[in-house]
Amino acid sequence: MDNSKVVYEKKFPHLSAEDCEQLYTEVNTDFMAAAKKDPAMFCKQLLESTIRVIMPDRVENSGFFIAMAKEIAEYYEIDTVVIEHEDRLTAEFRINCDDTYSGLKQIIEFSDDICFRCDNGDVILNIIYYTHATYRSGKKIKPENDLEFMR
Repeated sequence: MDNSKVVYEKKFPHLSAEDCEQLYTEVNTDFMAAAKKDPAMFCKQLLESTIRVIMPDRVENSGFFIAMAKEIAEYYEIDTVVIEHEDRLTAEFRINCDDTYSGLKQIIEFSDDICFRCDNGDVILNIIYYTHATYRSGKKIKPENDLEFMR
């Protein structure tokens, strides 16, 4: 007999695809209008307002991030792609939903962002490690600051 019990549960409303599209359109109307009006000027202003600042300690640790991704791929025999971008590294893992991957804990803790998507029964896990801080119009946007409870 299983003596399991729920110790916390909270459900949030989920928007339909149509609601998400409508909300996206409403929120981004001015943004999209500026982009459509003069795409070249919009891109120029966006680029001019964006500054990337190298974080030397993170660049130095990027080899560790890559090594962890390779080790996880080999150990679990999962399809993996590691990409070096201008301001970050990404490791994309295609994981089967029926398996457990406790070895992912270390690279997730080391990373700045994670993103999930589904593809034909597999979960695609993108793990992101920033090597540069990105500022737009003077505001730091990446990597994001930790949540309050994590400080």
